[in-house]
Amino acid sequence: MYDASSVAMARTAKTGYPPAPCDPSERFPELPPAACGRASNEVYGAVRRALAALGLDGGNAGTPSWNPLGEVVHPGDTVLVKPNFVCGRRESRPGEWRQIVTDSAVLRPVLDYAAIALQGRGRILLADSPQGDSDFGLLAERTGVREMCRRVSSLAGISVEIIDLRRETLTVHRGVVTGTRPLSGDPAGYRMCRLTHGSHFDGAPGTARFYGASYDASETNSAHAGDAHSYEVSATALAADVILSVPKLKTHKKCGMTGALKGLVGLTGNKNLLPHYRFGAPPDGGDQFPPTRGAGSIENWFVGAGKAALRRCGPLASLPAGILKPIAYMIFGRTDKVVRSGNWPGNDTIWRTVLDLAAILTLADREGVIRDVPQRRFFCVCDGIVAGEGNGPLDAEAVDAGLVIAGGSPLCVDAVCASICGFDPMLLPIVRGGFGSALLPPPCGPGDIATLIEPSPEPVRGLDGLPVIAALRPHFAWTGATRR
Repeated sequence: MYDASSVAMARTAKTGYPPAPCDPSERFPELPPAACGRASNEVYGAVRRALAALGLDGGNAGTPSWNPLGEVVHPGDTVLVKPNFVCGRRESRPGEWRQIVTDSAVLRPVLDYAAIALQGRGRILLADSPQGDSDFGLLAERTGVREMCRRVSSLAGISVEIIDLRRETLTVHRGVVTGTRPLSGDPAGYRMCRLTHGSHFDGAPGTARFYGASYDASETNSAHAGDAHSYEVSATALAADVILSVPKLKTHKKCGMTGALKGLVGLTGNKNLLPHYRFGAPPDGGDQFPPTRGAGSIENWFVGAGKAALRRCGPLASLPAGILKPIAYMIFGRTDKVVRSGNWPGNDTIWRTVLDLAAILTLADREGVIRDVPQRRFFCVCDGIVAGEGNGPLDAEAVDAGLVIAGGSPLCVDAVCASICGFDPMLLPIVRGGFGSALLPPPCGPGDIATLIEPSPEPVRGLDGLPVIAALRPHFAWTGATRR
């Protein structure tokens, strides 16, 4: 029986991913014989074991009738599969990507079992909104997602649509945005969702202005004034009956770790409406950097003035940027050594933004109106086969963890992921805030989560008893702040 307070974990004997289309290398009775491929694929079996460990459709397990996602996905549903496709390359080493994005090997069984549950009736959409300067073509080529989706479509008889939800892509020269290029965006459009009460920002101690995703902070703050907090959300996501989240397991500089909850940012439209931090240090009402960073306010003025001038240069901005950036780094320090932009445990903003989005994507109807009861169902399968540690989410180091973590609650899955990676989940504001949310009450308390570590049939109750299975090194600013 489906239970959102349960989480299951399975491991692979070897790490790494099979090539697209990521066919299973074993014959499983619930799949058509033609689905079996020649390339070795331990990932498929790990996802399958995690679903089985949760007891999904347990009465039919091991038979051709097994339908593990049948309690979540119903015939005729619109199913949105949400990977982490933030960027197809690592920030400092463009030749790496495995630890940055969700791999098609984990997506493949999720799509297959969603198709089985639909029984030939419904839609499957694979959608995300990558980083503004991300090359979606490169991402698709490296992950093999198009080939994988074509394979699922041919076997299941249900077309799998891939959607880049971005409105525009950015032109960046030497780290400076010099222009934009429009994209087709969400074919269903976007909806403005407004929280007039119950936002996680209610009662927040910060008083300084918000910074969003671009230089225009006025746009961010106009959407978050007084008791009203507005977000632009994908209409495709709001039209879905089910969201199957397939996040990447990795550390994050602003919220400690990223997983199913933080990944929901990829289902929004205008990301500049998402508060990332407040300007300044806590004594000044901000959470951009710690109060010990005395040069932070001077840096804000210097960088703000410099970026404003560079924006007026257009495509020629790369020339002065090449001069100004090294000077700024020499004066104020490099980002991998100095805390800036809310990249530290004192960030009291980003977790509130993420939990607001989680509530909206659960409670908002197709038009973006907040209702009292959930409007769609969720299920999560986290890709921890190759995890990311250190300067995540975009410059993480690869860790061969060989993990798949699955469950019905994004919050419970993230809490378990944090714990098995050596973090105290309740020291992560995004997890602690989730368990204390009044707008979106959790399915259980942290002590009531039941984690099934396959192949053991007995669950581990609560988070304190979970073993550290794949200790991840945090972002440098989080060192010592969240360890178990």
